[in-house]
Amino acid sequence: MSSIPFSLFVISYATESGDFMYPVDTDPFGIPHKKWLADWWKARLAISAENSANYINLSTGIDNTKNPSKCFIGEDKVHNVLFLEFPDVEEKFPVRTCDVPAGKAIFLPIETSQCDYGTEGIKTENDLISCAKSGNDGVSASVTLDGVKGDYQVEKHRVMTDPFNITMNNKLMGDYRGTFGALSEGFMLELKPLTVGDHKLNYIVSVVNPANPVYDYFQNVIFNFRVK
Repeated sequence: MSSIPFSLFVISYATESGDFMYPVDTDPFGIPHKKWLADWWKARLAISAENSANYINLSTGIDNTKNPSKCFIGEDKVHNVLFLEFPDVEEKFPVRTCDVPAGKAIFLPIETSQCDYGTEGIKTENDLISCAKSGNDGVSASVTLDGVKGDYQVEKHRVMTDPFNITMNNKLMGDYRGTFGALSEGFMLELKPLTVGDHKLNYIVSVVNPANPVYDYFQNVIFNFRVK
């Protein structure tokens, strides 16, 4: 029953119209955007730090940021969705090259926060919500693919997950281990499957937080996708 819509989803995007993102008023593959964000975080925290797309070890010469096979942190194989890692926010102008299997959608939050009960001071669900939202005010963003600007309206793409469980064991989010209840908020970017060939995704994020400037940053990100 689900095979028919899946086959429709792998039709390539219409670049000339900017129709390369799943609309925010639909649920890609019947799954709400907030669930995709939770699944992205679960994938991110399930891998080891050494397999992270942002892992660099100068002493061993390992630099995953330059490895086209290390861009993705997980996959929903049922729906052919790849979870793309974003560069560390300390990188203002990161450029990544990624090998992408044909027929795969690509999902990532271009700005996100995650909080859990393993964090000091978080005791209630209201604490989780307040923590997850605190750094996401004052966000502006734009998205282009192959030079065509998409209709990315930040407030429409801002989603908050339902509570979900995560297992902390890779030190990406802190030096503590265990399984905790968590919650995330973020701005989702969900790309439809790309045609075979080379593509350039460029997104720009700026945060000028009205309550706390510690959250402020600017990032201009380029992903060069090699779809095969």
